[in-house]
Amino acid sequence: MVELSGKKILITRDASQAGSLNEKLKALGAEVICVPTIAIVDPPDWKPFDDAARRLIDFDWVVFSSVNAVSRTSSRLRELKIQPEMLADVRKAAVGNQTARAAENTGWQMEIVPDRFQAEDRIRTTLQYHV
Repeated sequence: MVELSGKKILITRDASQAGSLNEKLKALGAEVICVPTIAIVDPPDWKPFDDAARRLIDFDWVVFSSVNAVSRTSSRLRELKIQPEMLADVRKAAVGNQTARAAENTGWQMEIVPDRFQAEDRIRTTLQYHV
């Protein structure tokens, strides 16, 4: 087993999103410092999203690129009083297992979750499925 006592490790995520990595490193003795390198903020104008959300039945796919995307989408749909079931007939993909779990906790079943989580792989995987 690796011993990390005396080692400082920087995780470039908010502590609330560093999750199990943070805990595993601490369990190995590391001093973990979490510093987010991005900030999740609302867009300056919700109108494009809101317009699209009101036309969900016109879309073939929704691709969730992060847990934050799932959270903000779900939250904004609630604010617009749009039920999550409106996505029932839209095909859905997630970039990875954590994003898929977050979406499924919201009630959205993912059709595609690629093995690799890079943007190019998502596009390639999506193109292979029914586009």
